Amino acid sequence: MKEEKIMVLNMLQEGRINVEEALKLLDSIQGHSWGFPETEKNIDEQLSKFSQSIDGLTKDLCSKMESVFKDIEPKIKKASKKVVEKTANAVDQVSKSLNETLDSLKKYEESCEKECNEDDKPEEPVNNEDNREN
Repeated sequence: MKEEKIMVLNMLQEGRINVEEALKLLDSIQGHSWGFPETEKNIDEQLSKFSQSIDGLTKDLCSKMESVFKDIEPKIKKASKKVVEKTANAVDQVSKSLNETLDSLKKYEESCEKECNEDDKPEEPVNNEDNREN
């Protein structure tokens, strides 16, 4: 049996077989597994613990996020309402200002038209007789 093991190891060293094939051959020679069941079991346990830990963290995070959103929702609604009210007030003020400006422009336009109409009136004739008496 020792010679067979040496032969398998030589084949591995020469590159005629890979490590996995060498392990299979040695397993068949000795009649037991060269695998590492303790290590595999340990890895499985660690993966299971990690998975459970991630599940716990996920649930905790979801719970905290839900709590935060419940707390912040009324604040967001209140802030949104204030923004809408302030925007409406600003629009009203701008509208009022524009209307006042338009009214002022109309009055100015009317006063300009009156002045223009007065300038277009013919001058009253000068009475020459009044000038002769002097």
